[in-house]
Amino acid sequence: MWYPFSLFLDIVFPRRCLSCHKAGEYWCRLCQGLVVAAPRQCALCHVFTAIGQLCERCCRRHGFDTLWVTTEYHHGAIQQIIHALKFNFVSELAMPLGELLERSLPPLVGEWHIVPIPLAKKRQRWRGFNQAELIARVVADRRGWPLSTHFLIKPRQKKRQVGLTRAERLKNSQGLFVASLAAANRQIIIVDDVVTTGATLTAAVSALRAAGATRVVGLVVAHHFQKHSA
Repeated sequence: MWYPFSLFLDIVFPRRCLSCHKAGEYWCRLCQGLVVAAPRQCALCHVFTAIGQLCERCCRRHGFDTLWVTTEYHHGAIQQIIHALKFNFVSELAMPLGELLERSLPPLVGEWHIVPIPLAKKRQRWRGFNQAELIARVVADRRGWPLSTHFLIKPRQKKRQVGLTRAERLKNSQGLFVASLAAANRQIIIVDDVVTTGATLTAAVSALRAAGATRVVGLVVAHHFQKHSA
């Protein structure tokens, strides 16, 4: 079913590594191995942390148990990779991004439910997929944990977060998600592609906590640093 579209994509968007431009694949294995880990700092307020996790103050403020970020949005070809996935519809890039994300996740005890940040229905119809769900599926498969897309829904489309200030993002994210009671007494990992101010993730955590989730951590591919974004 997807063959004609794949053929069309190969014509208009030839298979060359978005980093080194070598022919054959959109992100070659060599360039994947050159990704630099995110700096050892809190992704939201940018203070130093021992292993790059969320600081205690931001955990309390935003409701996380912790938040892990794999790399920086502007490092190497990461921005181009994520943009190609989301806006050039190169869904196969979700596989290496998911593998990168899973490798950055430390060992965890017990069963964890992998919950991608959902898209509004209109946005998902336009794109044809939810990039966070495709990335999350890779993490879930590699860890042997359930992918629980039904735990979190986005009932309506609000103003897009791109270009908004931190205060505007926080206001725009209020009531953004609704969580299922199936999340009660569960350990949950929320997966997304990019975090800027943390407003979207915070809204997701708030909904899952209200539904009774016992532990909620965030797992994100890239941190998009903006001045005064904390």
